[in-house]
Amino acid sequence: MAVRITFAASCAAAAALLAALFWPASSRPGARPARALAARTVFEPPAASFGDTVSARLTVVLDNRALDPSTLHVTFPLAPLDTVGPTVRRRVDRGDSTTITYTAPVACLGGACVGKEESATVSPRAPSLEVERRSGGPVHLAAPRAVLTVDRRVGTAAVAAARPPFRGDLGAPPVSYRVSPTALTAILAIAAAALAALGVGLIASAVLGRRRAARASGGSELERALDLVRSAEARSPEDRRRAVGLVARLLARRDRTLAETGDDLAWSRPPPSGESAAEFADEVERGLAR
Repeated sequence: MAVRITFAASCAAAAALLAALFWPASSRPGARPARALAARTVFEPPAASFGDTVSARLTVVLDNRALDPSTLHVTFPLAPLDTVGPTVRRRVDRGDSTTITYTAPVACLGGACVGKEESATVSPRAPSLEVERRSGGPVHLAAPRAVLTVDRRVGTAAVAAARPPFRGDLGAPPVSYRVSPTALTAILAIAAAALAALGVGLIASAVLGRRRAARASGGSELERALDLVRSAEARSPEDRRRAVGLVARLLARRDRTLAETGDDLAWSRPPPSGESAAEFADEVERGLAR
């Protein structure tokens, strides 16, 4: 039993020693990088069609005990590719290691991306790095160049053909409506008819209202004029003449005969007496009551 335990302990120690010797230093948290400054450039994905957007990524790993990451200056050329968005910088510190990543969205949109074959390779100039040592003095590094494979969207055979083949969907999609045109037409016709009826009703109401107002106004004016005739019995003949003449004018549209009678009385000679004016007022009230 003791032999088995001793053997198992020896195996575990040997495994731990092998892991410590052969496990990559960069994978252990806080491990010091193998080199003071290293860089790598890649395209993700490494192959794309003309005009597609890919990510150009530059990863810089440095030993922050020997170098000052805040002084890192990077030149990241991407021509002949076109940058189609902002470059994103990300920094991660783990123990003695600092990793700074630059990611830029790019696309191949120029003639340099079109080769004579079915695909072309594009390799921008190598990025350059400069960082200051903590002990003083700069460190320079040229990162390896990355290669992007760009495929043609139209094959060489199709380009060379006298009548290039075109692909397209010429069939129109089926028509769809939220509301059926027939139902919408019926709804709009009903709404138009309702609005027209409402307009006619409003016009008729306005006309009737004006007529009622005119009648009420005319009636009240005639009543006031008759009161003037009665009150003028005790006043001067000229006042009775004017009062009877006013009643005659107000009767012109309502009773032509009474209007003429009042007009003759108002301008008669001698002027209308109090009794004749009162008799005329009584006659007008009887005529209006009929």
